[in-house]
Amino acid sequence: MRRAVNEALQALREPPSEIVVELAREMALGLKARKEIEEKINRNRKDRAKARQTLIDHGQPGTDRNVLRYLLWQEQENHCPYCAGRISLEQALDGNETNLEHILPRSLTRVGRQRDHLVLAHRACNDLKGDRTPYEAFGQDADRWARRAILRERSEAKPPPS
Repeated sequence: MRRAVNEALQALREPPSEIVVELAREMALGLKARKEIEEKINRNRKDRAKARQTLIDHGQPGTDRNVLRYLLWQEQENHCPYCAGRISLEQALDGNETNLEHILPRSLTRVGRQRDHLVLAHRACNDLKGDRTPYEAFGQDADRWARRAILRERSEAKPPPS
């Protein structure tokens, strides 16, 4: 791939304004699906840029690590998914207070660090969960599930962000 791009650049004799590389698996999807993928990528890029600026505005480093933690924290509405306790912005960014946690253990899924498979949890909750699914870890704790249900109901009652 790199060689092909370099050969194309040499043939042009000047730098292009943009390079678009479409993989064969994406080409088979059709124009509509490829456009949806591109829109999702652009939304993610904008969300990451906005998160980075928000962190900087709060006096925090706008690193990729912090951006990921901030986006998860925001998606979770500032709550730990396992205890429903609040997580402050400072805790969200502090690796001693919170962990990036695979909802389903990596030993079961072999999924890497994909945001769709991660949550931001209190370190103590993550340690308690261990290498188990949330149900295996907390399934017998009725109080914990009740707190989560109340939080979920509140979240569903809120209008979606515009």
